[in-house]
Amino acid sequence: MSQLALVATLLAAAIVMFAINKPRLDVVALIMLTALPFAGVLTTSPGGPDGNAQQIEQAFARLMPDPIRHPPETSTASTTADEGTVMGKTP
Repeated sequence: MSQLALVATLLAAAIVMFAINKPRLDVVALIMLTALPFAGVLTTSPGGPDGNAQQIEQAFARLMPDPIRHPPETSTASTTADEGTVMGKTP
C-alpha cells in the first residue's frame, strides 16, 4: 500500500470517527498521531529535528510568553464603583 493510500485511509477513518463522535475527539487525534509514525509515514531523524524545524520552533518560542517568568499583568485599579458615581462619572 502506498503512503498516499495509507494517509487517505487514516484520514477517512478519522473523519468517520469525528462524524459519529466515538471515541472522543482528543482520543481520535491521539490515535492518528500514533498511527502515522507506526505506519512509517512520519519518521524522525536520528540527530533530532532538522534546521528548518528548529527555526520554526524557535520562532514560536519567541512569540509565546512564558507564564512563569512573565506572569500576566493585573490591574491595580479598584473594581468597585464609589458611592455617588454613575459609571465612573460624578453627578
